[in-house]
Amino acid sequence: MQDVLVRAFSLIMIIVLGFAIKKLGWVRKEDFGIFSKIVLKITLPCAIITSFNEVSIDQTMLVYVIIGILCNFILGGVAILVGMKKGRKEQAFNIVNYGSYNIGAFTMPYISSFLGASGVVIVSLFDLGNSFAAAGINYSVAKSLADKSSKISIKAILKNMFTSVLFVTYIVMFIIRMLELSVPSPILVFTSMAGSANTFLAMLMIGIAFDINLDTSRLKNSFMGLLNRYLVSVAMALVIYYLLPMPTIGKVVLSIVLFSPIASMATGFTQEIGGDLERSSFMNSLSIIFGIIIMTSLIAILPLS
Repeated sequence: MQDVLVRAFSLIMIIVLGFAIKKLGWVRKEDFGIFSKIVLKITLPCAIITSFNEVSIDQTMLVYVIIGILCNFILGGVAILVGMKKGRKEQAFNIVNYGSYNIGAFTMPYISSFLGASGVVIVSLFDLGNSFAAAGINYSVAKSLADKSSKISIKAILKNMFTSVLFVTYIVMFIIRMLELSVPSPILVFTSMAGSANTFLAMLMIGIAFDINLDTSRLKNSFMGLLNRYLVSVAMALVIYYLLPMPTIGKVVLSIVLFSPIASMATGFTQEIGGDLERSSFMNSLSIIFGIIIMTSLIAILPLS
């Protein structure tokens, strides 16, 4: 338990560090785009290659991948409905910041510390579906919505999907693992080095974008966004825990995962669609604090048998 809390605290401190170096003038808010490109196009793809090279995909367990996709789609759908009165740009922001889960840097340590290897496998498969939907379809829909000069179409969504470095990386790694192939070790040496910097850079990036001087309206929108996310997560967790026919360990792990913080890449995606960076970073930071509280509580109260 102590190790998990120390890791969670460390993530928050990296965000604080990013905020501090911005205030000291070492970096500017305008430099966020540089960090975002490095994370989304280099370190995160490398981390994906390294981590998924170790995941064994059993066809009987693909249900966890499907659940990961569906949970993102449900949150994306709610995001669109909630933002309808405020226009396409708000809908795009909501899709990126309501959905997706910070699995690798945050949830995985919780699951591995408390629920062991079986929990890690379930989380990894859920994350595959989560990443496929968040970095592929949801992001592509958000990008199409944000571009007011273009019509939303299947062609535009597919174009955004297959020009996304993250989405292509996930698809390639999924195919490789389904075929029970492995990435050559010389490539893994490089990806492990570059990928090891991802958590630090992603959290630092959030800190650089963070702004505590949000006006009342943006603060209200931030809290309402998180409230919507958690209300939907509660509903999905209840359906999974009480209605789905699966082993208890699967129900427990999925119920916990649904309260993971917002993915760190969401702030990078927000920048790419021209969204409100400060609000995204604020929501992301708060979701880490809420994640610590909710996930730890669920681990303490949910039975494994």
